[in-house]
Parts: sequence; structure tokens; C-alpha cells
Amino acid sequence: HFAVATLPPARSPPSPAMRVLAVLTSGAVLASAIRTRRDDDPCECLNWQQVYKRNGAKCGDGHELSFVLRTGMVDWLARLMYNVEFCYNFFMRIDDNPCVNMVMDNQPGEWYNNQWCYVAKECPTATSLNTSSLLGAKICEPGKDNMLRDKTPFELREMAKEHDLSIGLLMKMAYPVEEEAKWPHVEALFRNDSAVALASVNASALARLRYLQSTGAGYVLDSDKGRAPFGVIKGGKTYLIEKDEVNRQE
Repeated sequence: HFAVATLPPARSPPSPAMRVLAVLTSGAVLASAIRTRRDDDPCECLNWQQVYKRNGAKCGDGHELSFVLRTGMVDWLARLMYNVEFCYNFFMRIDDNPCVNMVMDNQPGEWYNNQWCYVAKECPTATSLNTSSLLGAKICEPGKDNMLRDKTPFELREMAKEHDLSIGLLMKMAYPVEEEAKWPHVEALFRNDSAVALASVNASALARLRYLQSTGAGYVLDSDKGRAPFGVIKGGKTYLIEKDEVNRQE
């Protein structure tokens, strides 16, 4: 069971920008277009499982734990606290090579607001790793790399099923995590009549939500506690991510 659900449509949306609810269907979804690369390209993103199993990397050698390291937590403590949830239950389960978020935040313009992957050390755009003589880490390029950010919530749900991942954590590794227009602050817009909804949402959160929707990009509207349930918006649609009863780190 993977806890992805959709909300019922708001009965009287306050504006066209609020008409964002949709149904996750079982229909075919086209994969994101990715430019074909040669097998010997040193900048080709490497398979996550193989990086740890065959290339000698340890989870945390790259940016796996940057979301907490940038807050000032020391490396050994970050590895101790988040090794199971992020390393064993997420990165080490991915038998593919997608680029993932460096941090779970939404700070456009900051270097850490990008996605990354492991590559061969010969890649000219990669940064070297102190713990590996074979690998580097690079910032991924839109339109060239296999980026989670380009995938739809439905595609991410299928990926979570295939690799036995927490759907909530996968969403946060795919899309920027919004801290201003949080889900508890805007949820009423999708559950109540417009007058009731508008009265319960402050102007700042509403303006922020409308801006995010206007971009068409994917965003996580986080909960106050950072755990499911929370919302996801992308391409004019909104999804509710519920607590995952299988992957309890949710």
C-alpha cells in the first residue's frame, strides 16, 4: 500500500488558480524526455545501488545528508541519526540513476536548491569526494539528466512501488519543499466553500500558493511537523500525500 490520495474538488474555487485538484489514474504516463548519452560518458549519473555496492561509496560521502549538515549538525551525528531512514530505506534501495534534491527546502538561487548525483571522478563538472578516489558528485542539468523534479506525482508513486520507497520522502527528494504556504495553512481552500476557505487562510500564504501554482512546477506543501499528511502541487493539480503505513519513517 502506498499512501497517495487525491482531494475532492473545492466546491467554489476562489480563483482559476485554485482549480488544481485532479485524479491519479492508472493510465499510461510518458517518461520524461532525457537525452541519450554514451555509456562511457564520465558525467553520466551512476546507479545509486551500484555506487554503494561496487564503487565503494558510503551514504553521506556525497550530499545524501546535506539537508541536515547545512544546519550545523556534525557529520558523525547526522549519519547516526539518519542512516536508517535516508540511507538504508531510501538511497540504497534505488536501482536507478535519478538526480535527487540536495536539501529539502525551497530557496531559488541558492546552490543547494539543485539536484545531484554521483558520477565518475573524470567528469569535469564534478566535485571530488574525500572518501573515494573513483567517484565525484555533480549538480544535475535540466533537460540532460534524469531528474526526479521533472517527474509527475503519478510517476513518483510508481517509482516508490518499484523500489519499495516511502512515497512521502520520495516527493521531498523530488520537489522543492515549501515552508511558507504550508499544507495546514492552505488545505481549507480545497475542502470548503470559497468564503469559508478565504477567511481561514492568511493573505501571505494565499499569495504564495497562487504564485507557486502559476509556475506549473512541482512543490511540496509541507506539514507543520514535516511528516505526512502534506500536499503536493504540480502542473495545475494538487495531491494529498498521506501517512505511509508500510514505510513508517513517513
